Amino acid sequence: QNHGINWILHRWAHVGACILADDMGLGKTLQTIKAASEVDGSKLVVCPRSVANTWVAELKKWGGAHSVKNIRTRDEAARVGKYFSNWIIISYDLLPYLDTGFRPGTMILDEAHNVAGRKAKRGKKLLHFAALAENKIAITGTPIWSRPRDYWMLFKALFGSSFGSAWDFDMA
Repeated sequence: QNHGINWILHRWAHVGACILADDMGLGKTLQTIKAASEVDGSKLVVCPRSVANTWVAELKKWGGAHSVKNIRTRDEAARVGKYFSNWIIISYDLLPYLDTGFRPGTMILDEAHNVAGRKAKRGKKLLHFAALAENKIAITGTPIWSRPRDYWMLFKALFGSSFGSAWDFDMA
């Protein structure tokens, strides 16, 4: 896990983004918390609603959080700028409602295989916040689907224009 933390920090220093894909139970969340705790700025964790409470518990357990706000409603998402939290946790479903004035220093996409599709409202909001974040990481234990083209949105969020247009990605 120490090697993984150092790898994440190295990738952030040189590329600004990475994907941590490993089997369940091997410490992806812990490695991400420890790495994110080493960099400045607020942290935005985007995850399925079913694992949001797990993030809160892990942050409390591993000491990576001075303050944590688990966004549970559209109203809370729209007012996120009013919270002075080091860690903001929000579900993929609530991401479209997140205050566009919020500026994450680090963006964490847990269960990153949920970032699929190209025209979804949450995809556009995801690209907005990814462009603002200095450090980005996608973590997943789910193998890539049989349609890699569905991952263009994830790669675009993490690595920006280096993946070109959706059409160019499909052709490659």
